[in-house]
Amino acid sequence: MQLNVLVLNSGSSSLKFQVLAMPAETRICRGLVERIGSDRATMHFTSDRSQFKKSVKAGTHKEALEHIV
Repeated sequence: MQLNVLVLNSGSSSLKFQVLAMPAETRICRGLVERIGSDRATMHFTSDRSQFKKSVKAGTHKEALEHIV
């Protein structure tokens, strides 16, 4: 059975993440939301299949997490 795990690293104005396929710990994707709390918040996303950067509304870490999940 494959289990995917969401790993979070929260800073004062950023939220980094990656999703790992267990038990091999193979990275599926990674990214971050930066400038949380400002009107210039940005989300970065990278996987084997795609990559993007976009402006997001993330006044709080909760709002940033909603963009991730």
